[in-house]
Amino acid sequence: MHSADTPASHARLQQGLHDLSLPLDAGEVHGVLCGLLCGNSADAQQAWLTELLPDGLDLANLSHKTLAEQLAGLYRQTLAELGSEELTFDLLLPGIEQPLGVRAAELVGWCQGFSYGLGLSGCDLDALSADAREGLSDLVDITRLATDIPTPDEQTEQQLMQLVEFTRVIVLLIFLELTQSAEGGVNP
Repeated sequence: MHSADTPASHARLQQGLHDLSLPLDAGEVHGVLCGLLCGNSADAQQAWLTELLPDGLDLANLSHKTLAEQLAGLYRQTLAELGSEELTFDLLLPGIEQPLGVRAAELVGWCQGFSYGLGLSGCDLDALSADAREGLSDLVDITRLATDIPTPDEQTEQQLMQLVEFTRVIVLLIFLELTQSAEGGVNP
């Protein structure tokens, strides 16, 4: 049995979404959540669930308990990681055992979800520094990457890892700046 306090697993969340026939990828789901949290959405968890789940789907129903626990755990874990001074935040993406094209497609979906969640939050993107706005623009560019990789090689693998790390750093920068902005702080 999956405990709500166990770190989120891409594979478990993907299976839970699939079991309910939800046409979502786990990476995109996490991206939307991160965008809402970065944008300081007043009720990020409820807004996230409202966007993800079709009308009438009641996660409180016993048959959906596992997915409900996974989503609640992912929310708590992501919120804690984004606010951690140890910079423990990471994107919820498939593991290295998955084909490169699958991982690239999930990164594209994650960035699409993040952009959507950030927009949904209604945050003031003008509060971002020039570096953060440029980084956000780069994340939007990632959503247009081709993910059909005919012959993956070590260089392509390294490039994907660099894009994932770049995305992680930009998300942390955006979170920090928008959190400071919401608290009345000054952005760097």
